[in-house]
Amino acid sequence: MGSRQTQPCGRASIPRGHRGSRHHPGRSRSSRRLIRRRQLFVNVVIVVPCYNEAERLDHDEFRGLVERNESISLLFVDDGSSDATAALLASLSDHPRMSALFLPVNGGKAEAVRQGLIAAGGHDVDWVGYVDADLATPPAEIERLIDIATSSPGLDCVFGSRIRLCGSDVSRHLSRHLAGRIFATLADFVLGAHVYDTQAGAKFLRNTPELHLCLRTPFADRWSFDVELLGRLGRVGVFPQRASEIPMRVWVDRDGSKVSLLAGIRSMWSLAKVRRRLQRFPAEI
Repeated sequence: MGSRQTQPCGRASIPRGHRGSRHHPGRSRSSRRLIRRRQLFVNVVIVVPCYNEAERLDHDEFRGLVERNESISLLFVDDGSSDATAALLASLSDHPRMSALFLPVNGGKAEAVRQGLIAAGGHDVDWVGYVDADLATPPAEIERLIDIATSSPGLDCVFGSRIRLCGSDVSRHLSRHLAGRIFATLADFVLGAHVYDTQAGAKFLRNTPELHLCLRTPFADRWSFDVELLGRLGRVGVFPQRASEIPMRVWVDRDGSKVSLLAGIRSMWSLAKVRRRLQRFPAEI
């Protein structure tokens, strides 16, 4: 996965009936069902939130990702899908490093990611992260981001950024790009730090007590949760001091994305609520 040397893999599993929920207040044993896998040596668990993705999920690409990288495990989170997503994820979980978590109702991407990170972080792994189910961030870029994260002792947070640089292949619809630049300007104000792109959907986080604290309560909004997560990490000293924003070489604005322009505009208004909540964090939990 590149020339950099990764940290030693820890022993971990992504079991069907995860038994460590009592250590994570944000989890409810009755709210989900986790497919059990045997003990494996993994270093990174990637959460993939899924809602009605039966027709779009490229299972061959995901399977290839884990087969090329023995230290990577995938945890798909079905966010109460109404199509055949749950059945598809159950079949994918036959692979020893591909598991599924099923939420009973659609709570939105923010909650699916949070629940997935809590489940992933309950195991002896060094890093957890999340990527979008449509693989707008291609597997090669996911591998590159993980390579940077696991070879950088001074970093606790690594995330991709959709910056169009010379030689990169970053394709975005114009309307989404313009809305994204407005959103990024407002997010800078909320975070008190400059970030070019908070919403790229490819983030990797060191599995630490600080991260667990940041995941204890639900996020304020299903679309701007990335900003709130970075803000929470800022309140515990991780962001921006131990974070790095990495320009992606390839990114594709997929058709069929559930993030509409209108939803993006609405999420801008939610940043005011996020800012108020961050001012009370972590005292409110």
